[in-house]
Amino acid sequence: MRPSPNCPRGMHDAVVIHLVGLHLLQEGSYNNLEIVKNPIKEFRQDFCFAVQEGDRKTLALLNEGLALVMADGTYHRLHAKWFAALQLPADRSIIVGGDHDYPPFEFLDEKGRPTGFTVELTRAIAHEMNIPVQIRLSPWLETYESLRNGEIDAIQGIFYSTERHRVFDFAPFHHVSHFVSVTRKESGLPPVDLSDLGGKSLVVQQGDVILDFLKEKGLYDQVTIMENQKQVLEAVATGTHDCAILPESTASISPKSMVSPT
Repeated sequence: MRPSPNCPRGMHDAVVIHLVGLHLLQEGSYNNLEIVKNPIKEFRQDFCFAVQEGDRKTLALLNEGLALVMADGTYHRLHAKWFAALQLPADRSIIVGGDHDYPPFEFLDEKGRPTGFTVELTRAIAHEMNIPVQIRLSPWLETYESLRNGEIDAIQGIFYSTERHRVFDFAPFHHVSHFVSVTRKESGLPPVDLSDLGGKSLVVQQGDVILDFLKEKGLYDQVTIMENQKQVLEAVATGTHDCAILPESTASISPKSMVSPT
Protein backbone atom coordinates (compact mmCIF):
# COMPACT_ATOMS: atom_id res chain seq x y z
CA MET A 1 0.00 0.00 0.00
CA ARG A 2 2.81 2.49 0.79
CA PRO A 3 4.70 3.68 -2.29
CA SER A 4 8.32 2.62 -2.63
CA PRO A 5 10.92 5.32 -3.32
CA ASN A 6 11.58 3.46 -6.55
CA CYS A 7 7.86 3.29 -7.46
CA PRO A 8 6.34 6.67 -8.40
CA ARG A 9 2.69 7.33 -7.58
CA GLY A 10 0.26 6.29 -10.30
CA MET A 11 2.72 3.87 -11.89
CA HIS A 12 0.46 0.82 -11.24
CA ASP A 13 -3.23 0.20 -11.87
CA ALA A 14 -4.20 -2.15 -9.01
CA VAL A 15 -3.02 -3.89 -5.86
CA VAL A 16 -4.09 -7.21 -4.27
CA ILE A 17 -4.59 -6.75 -0.52
CA HIS A 18 -6.25 -8.36 2.52
CA LEU A 19 -7.76 -6.95 5.72
CA VAL A 20 -4.69 -4.89 6.62
CA GLY A 21 -5.05 -2.99 3.37
CA LEU A 22 -8.79 -2.56 3.97
CA HIS A 23 -8.02 -1.08 7.39
CA LEU A 24 -5.64 1.46 5.83
CA LEU A 25 -8.32 2.41 3.33
CA GLN A 26 -10.85 2.83 6.15
CA GLU A 27 -8.45 5.26 7.84
CA GLY A 28 -8.75 7.50 4.80
CA SER A 29 -5.07 7.56 3.92
CA TYR A 30 -5.80 6.81 0.26
CA ASN A 31 -8.94 8.66 -0.75
CA ASN A 32 -8.43 8.08 -4.46
CA LEU A 33 -8.50 4.26 -4.24
CA GLU A 34 -11.55 2.03 -4.74
CA ILE A 35 -12.08 -1.55 -3.56
CA VAL A 36 -13.09 -4.08 -6.20
CA LYS A 37 -15.23 -6.53 -4.21
CA ASN A 38 -14.32 -9.68 -6.12
CA PRO A 39 -12.24 -11.93 -3.80
CA ILE A 40 -9.76 -14.37 -5.30
CA LYS A 41 -11.53 -17.61 -4.42
CA GLU A 42 -8.57 -19.80 -5.36
CA PHE A 43 -6.34 -18.17 -2.71
CA ARG A 44 -6.96 -18.16 1.03
CA GLN A 45 -4.93 -17.29 4.11
CA ASP A 46 -5.11 -19.31 7.32
CA PHE A 47 -4.15 -17.01 10.21
CA CYS A 48 -2.69 -18.98 13.16
CA PHE A 49 -0.51 -18.94 16.26
CA ALA A 50 3.01 -20.34 15.75
CA VAL A 51 5.62 -21.63 18.19
CA GLN A 52 9.16 -22.90 17.87
CA GLU A 53 9.35 -26.30 16.24
CA GLY A 54 8.93 -29.00 18.85
CA ASP A 55 7.44 -26.75 21.56
CA ARG A 56 4.37 -28.91 22.02
CA LYS A 57 3.67 -27.71 25.57
CA THR A 58 3.12 -24.08 24.53
CA LEU A 59 1.22 -25.18 21.43
CA ALA A 60 -1.11 -27.35 23.52
CA LEU A 61 -1.85 -24.44 25.89
CA LEU A 62 -2.63 -22.12 23.00
CA ASN A 63 -4.84 -24.70 21.30
CA GLU A 64 -6.79 -25.31 24.51
CA GLY A 65 -7.22 -21.60 25.17
CA LEU A 66 -8.34 -20.96 21.60
CA ALA A 67 -10.93 -23.73 21.87
CA LEU A 68 -12.27 -22.17 25.08
CA VAL A 69 -12.66 -18.66 23.67
CA MET A 70 -14.30 -20.11 20.57
CA ALA A 71 -16.79 -22.06 22.70
CA ASP A 72 -17.79 -19.25 25.09
CA GLY A 73 -18.33 -16.63 22.39
CA THR A 74 -15.29 -14.48 23.19
CA TYR A 75 -13.79 -14.98 19.74
CA HIS A 76 -17.00 -13.91 17.99
CA ARG A 77 -17.26 -10.77 20.13
CA LEU A 78 -13.67 -9.82 19.35
CA HIS A 79 -14.16 -10.53 15.65
CA ALA A 80 -17.22 -8.28 15.57
CA LYS A 81 -15.39 -5.52 17.45
CA TRP A 82 -12.38 -5.42 15.14
CA PHE A 83 -13.63 -6.58 11.75
CA ALA A 84 -17.32 -5.70 11.43
CA ALA A 85 -16.63 -2.08 10.49
CA LEU A 86 -14.34 -3.21 7.66
CA GLN A 87 -17.32 -4.83 5.95
CA LEU A 88 -19.23 -1.52 5.83
CA PRO A 89 -18.97 1.37 3.41
CA ALA A 90 -16.44 3.78 4.84
CA ASP A 91 -18.47 6.85 3.94
CA ARG A 92 -21.75 6.22 5.79
CA SER A 93 -23.49 4.75 8.82
CA ILE A 94 -25.78 1.73 8.92
CA ILE A 95 -29.34 3.04 8.71
CA VAL A 96 -31.60 1.12 11.10
CA GLY A 97 -35.36 1.62 10.89
CA GLY A 98 -38.18 1.06 13.35
CA ASP A 99 -41.77 1.96 14.25
CA HIS A 100 -42.22 5.55 15.46
CA ASP A 101 -45.07 4.63 17.82
CA TYR A 102 -44.55 1.13 19.25
CA PRO A 103 -43.82 1.52 22.99
CA PRO A 104 -42.09 0.17 24.97
CA PHE A 105 -39.98 -1.24 22.12
CA GLU A 106 -39.47 1.90 20.02
CA PHE A 107 -41.08 5.33 19.84
CA LEU A 108 -40.31 9.02 19.64
CA ASP A 109 -40.04 10.86 22.96
CA GLU A 110 -41.50 14.30 23.69
CA LYS A 111 -38.59 15.91 21.83
CA GLY A 112 -38.98 13.67 18.79
CA ARG A 113 -35.92 11.53 19.60
CA PRO A 114 -35.88 7.73 19.10
CA THR A 115 -36.09 5.80 22.36
CA GLY A 116 -37.25 2.44 23.71
CA PHE A 117 -35.91 -1.07 24.26
CA THR A 118 -34.88 -1.86 20.67
CA VAL A 119 -33.38 1.60 20.19
CA GLU A 120 -31.11 1.08 23.20
CA LEU A 121 -30.34 -2.46 22.01
CA THR A 122 -29.28 -1.17 18.59
CA ARG A 123 -27.06 1.46 20.16
CA ALA A 124 -25.48 -1.13 22.48
CA ILE A 125 -24.70 -3.39 19.51
CA ALA A 126 -23.22 -0.45 17.60
CA HIS A 127 -21.04 0.42 20.59
CA GLU A 128 -19.78 -3.15 21.01
CA MET A 129 -19.07 -3.54 17.30
CA ASN A 130 -17.61 -0.04 16.92
CA ILE A 131 -19.82 0.82 13.96
CA PRO A 132 -21.77 4.02 13.27
CA VAL A 133 -25.56 3.73 13.11
CA GLN A 134 -28.39 6.08 12.30
CA ILE A 135 -31.81 5.18 13.73
CA ARG A 136 -34.91 6.24 11.79
CA LEU A 137 -38.36 5.72 13.29
CA SER A 138 -41.33 6.06 10.91
CA PRO A 139 -44.86 4.67 10.51
CA TRP A 140 -44.53 0.87 10.41
CA LEU A 141 -45.50 0.28 6.78
CA GLU A 142 -43.13 3.05 5.69
CA THR A 143 -40.30 1.38 7.60
CA TYR A 144 -41.18 -2.05 6.18
CA GLU A 145 -41.21 -0.76 2.60
CA SER A 146 -38.00 1.19 3.17
CA LEU A 147 -36.17 -2.08 3.87
CA ARG A 148 -37.77 -3.77 0.88
CA ASN A 149 -36.66 -0.88 -1.34
CA GLY A 150 -33.14 -0.70 0.06
CA GLU A 151 -33.60 2.76 1.57
CA ILE A 152 -32.49 1.47 4.99
CA ASP A 153 -30.12 -1.36 5.94
CA ALA A 154 -32.06 -3.08 8.73
CA ILE A 155 -35.19 -3.10 10.86
CA GLN A 156 -34.32 -3.31 14.55
CA GLY A 157 -37.56 -4.91 15.73
CA ILE A 158 -39.68 -7.15 13.51
CA PHE A 159 -41.56 -10.37 14.17
CA TYR A 160 -40.47 -13.37 12.12
CA SER A 161 -42.85 -15.12 9.74
CA THR A 162 -42.41 -17.53 6.83
CA GLU A 163 -43.96 -14.95 4.51
CA ARG A 164 -41.53 -12.26 5.60
CA HIS A 165 -38.60 -14.66 5.29
CA ARG A 166 -39.27 -14.78 1.55
CA VAL A 167 -38.34 -11.10 1.42
CA PHE A 168 -35.81 -10.57 4.23
CA ASP A 169 -32.99 -12.44 5.98
CA PHE A 170 -33.43 -12.63 9.77
CA ALA A 171 -30.99 -12.59 12.67
CA PRO A 172 -31.57 -15.03 15.58
CA PHE A 173 -34.51 -13.90 17.75
CA HIS A 174 -33.66 -11.90 20.86
CA HIS A 175 -37.13 -11.48 22.37
CA VAL A 176 -40.33 -13.53 22.50
CA SER A 177 -43.69 -11.73 22.50
CA HIS A 178 -47.22 -13.11 22.83
CA PHE A 179 -50.28 -11.42 21.40
CA VAL A 180 -53.35 -10.76 23.53
CA SER A 181 -56.87 -9.50 23.04
CA VAL A 182 -57.99 -6.18 24.56
CA THR A 183 -61.67 -5.48 25.30
CA ARG A 184 -63.62 -2.91 27.29
CA LYS A 185 -64.28 -3.81 30.93
CA GLU A 186 -68.05 -3.43 30.54
CA SER A 187 -68.23 -5.69 27.49
CA GLY A 188 -68.85 -8.86 29.48
CA LEU A 189 -66.77 -12.03 29.46
CA PRO A 190 -63.46 -11.48 27.65
CA PRO A 191 -62.36 -13.92 24.93
CA VAL A 192 -60.18 -16.70 26.29
CA ASP A 193 -59.32 -18.43 23.01
CA LEU A 194 -59.68 -17.96 19.27
CA SER A 195 -63.16 -19.47 19.12
CA ASP A 196 -64.43 -16.59 21.28
CA LEU A 197 -63.38 -14.06 18.62
CA GLY A 198 -66.00 -15.26 16.15
CA GLY A 199 -68.54 -12.55 15.35
CA LYS A 200 -66.55 -9.80 17.03
CA SER A 201 -65.20 -6.75 15.22
CA LEU A 202 -61.42 -6.93 15.53
CA VAL A 203 -58.87 -4.16 15.10
CA VAL A 204 -55.16 -4.64 14.29
CA GLN A 205 -52.24 -2.41 13.31
CA GLN A 206 -51.54 -2.31 9.58
CA GLY A 207 -48.70 -4.56 8.50
CA ASP A 208 -48.74 -6.47 11.79
CA VAL A 209 -47.57 -10.08 11.62
CA ILE A 210 -50.76 -11.19 13.43
CA LEU A 211 -52.75 -10.42 10.26
CA ASP A 212 -51.33 -13.50 8.54
CA PHE A 213 -52.33 -15.62 11.54
CA LEU A 214 -55.88 -14.23 11.63
CA LYS A 215 -56.24 -14.84 7.90
CA GLU A 216 -55.11 -18.43 8.38
CA LYS A 217 -57.72 -18.90 11.13
CA GLY A 218 -60.54 -17.49 8.97
CA LEU A 219 -60.94 -14.30 11.00
CA TYR A 220 -59.54 -11.78 8.53
CA ASP A 221 -62.96 -10.60 7.31
CA GLN A 222 -63.68 -9.34 10.85
CA VAL A 223 -60.53 -7.19 10.96
CA THR A 224 -60.27 -3.42 10.64
CA ILE A 225 -56.76 -2.02 10.19
CA MET A 226 -55.37 1.06 11.97
CA GLU A 227 -52.10 2.91 11.39
CA ASN A 228 -50.60 2.40 14.86
CA GLN A 229 -51.20 0.64 18.16
CA LYS A 230 -52.48 3.78 19.88
CA GLN A 231 -55.30 4.02 17.33
CA VAL A 232 -55.94 0.29 17.76
CA LEU A 233 -56.53 0.70 21.50
CA GLU A 234 -58.57 3.87 21.07
CA ALA A 235 -60.90 2.09 18.62
CA VAL A 236 -61.81 -0.38 21.37
CA ALA A 237 -61.86 2.13 24.23
CA THR A 238 -64.36 4.35 22.37
CA GLY A 239 -66.60 1.38 21.46
CA THR A 240 -65.95 1.54 17.71
CA HIS A 241 -64.72 -2.07 17.75
CA ASP A 242 -65.07 -5.02 20.09
CA CYS A 243 -61.55 -6.33 20.42
CA ALA A 244 -57.97 -5.34 19.67
CA ILE A 245 -55.24 -7.88 18.95
CA LEU A 246 -51.72 -6.70 19.79
CA PRO A 247 -48.53 -7.69 21.68
CA GLU A 248 -48.98 -8.06 25.44
CA SER A 249 -46.17 -5.62 26.28
CA THR A 250 -47.79 -2.91 24.13
CA ALA A 251 -51.29 -3.60 25.46
CA SER A 252 -50.10 -3.20 29.04
CA ILE A 253 -49.46 0.53 28.53
CA SER A 254 -53.23 1.13 28.54
CA PRO A 255 -54.54 0.86 32.13
CA LYS A 256 -58.13 1.57 31.03
CA SER A 257 -58.30 -1.58 28.93
CA MET A 258 -58.82 -5.12 30.01
CA VAL A 259 -56.29 -7.54 28.60
CA SER A 260 -57.05 -11.22 28.10
CA PRO A 261 -54.93 -13.93 26.42
CA THR A 262 -56.06 -15.38 23.06
